[in-house]
Amino acid sequence: MIMADKISELRKKCGWTQESFAHRLGVSRQAISKWESAQSVPDLKNLEKMSQLFNVSTDFLIKDELDMDDLVPGRQDLETDANALRSVSLQEANDFLAYKDDSAPKIALGVALCILGFVPLSVLGSLSEVSQSGISENQAAFVGWSLLFVFVIPAVTIFIVFGLKANKFKYLTEEPIDTAYGVRGMAKERKTQLQPRLITNVAIGVALCVLALALLITSGPLAQMWGEQWQALFGVSLVLVAGAVYLFVSIGIRWGAPQVLLQEGDWHPTQRKVGKRIAPIAAVYWLAVVAIYLAYSLPTNGWERSWVIWPVAGVVFAIIYIVVEARIKAKLNQ
Repeated sequence: MIMADKISELRKKCGWTQESFAHRLGVSRQAISKWESAQSVPDLKNLEKMSQLFNVSTDFLIKDELDMDDLVPGRQDLETDANALRSVSLQEANDFLAYKDDSAPKIALGVALCILGFVPLSVLGSLSEVSQSGISENQAAFVGWSLLFVFVIPAVTIFIVFGLKANKFKYLTEEPIDTAYGVRGMAKERKTQLQPRLITNVAIGVALCVLALALLITSGPLAQMWGEQWQALFGVSLVLVAGAVYLFVSIGIRWGAPQVLLQEGDWHPTQRKVGKRIAPIAAVYWLAVVAIYLAYSLPTNGWERSWVIWPVAGVVFAIIYIVVEARIKAKLNQ
């Protein structure tokens, strides 16, 4: 059995794609492809690395007279069987990208609706503080919460519908995959096409966030000049933030699709392991943030102040994520 076949079979038994195997060795995917097609052979340094990764001897890799049946008992502690890799065809990749194109604007709209649902609460809460408005605090709260549900219910429906549709492609993000010929080229071309739109959406989204923050910063002095009516413009800030989030989410979903196929960024095999371990921490953290936000905002009706919780929580989470990610990666590399 020649070295090229041994490398290919051992890699597949470990459940690694050529990309992830190349990352572990510190070489290019093209180098792995050439080794497995017998177009070239690895040098001694890479042979030693492979023997450690596969937990076999260098003699086994080099000697053609040895095949898989000659592996030393007790040294076959490979991660998965030969069927661990799932090949993704060009048609499957096209279907996945089409689903992302279809779902991106709708899911982004759902997220924006969740933010916009708080606009009536802010505006009506401000009006209830103005004596001439004729709106009591209880009336404002009732109407505001009713309108919140009007926004949130369709958003939740969108999330459920597209969440169910996403189950068809769940294997792309949860299983080790290998891509058929042409898939990587198509994914790279899609990234090139999306890059101008990514830059535009991010630029406009950041501008909207800055404008919303400027309104919030100046709300104090302007409230002293114009009275409590100015607080209603907190709703304007939420509208701006909702617009920014729509732009971020819509392009983010589409931009992430080719990265899944290329196994880059968050979908790199190592980063995927990190994400799985951090996910429970993130879920508990954001549930706690939501609980704190509501525990403060509901009794005090201080929606114009409680927004501060979210940017602070975002910064704190970023710090937590960086620290936890570094620790997990250190353990994985041991």
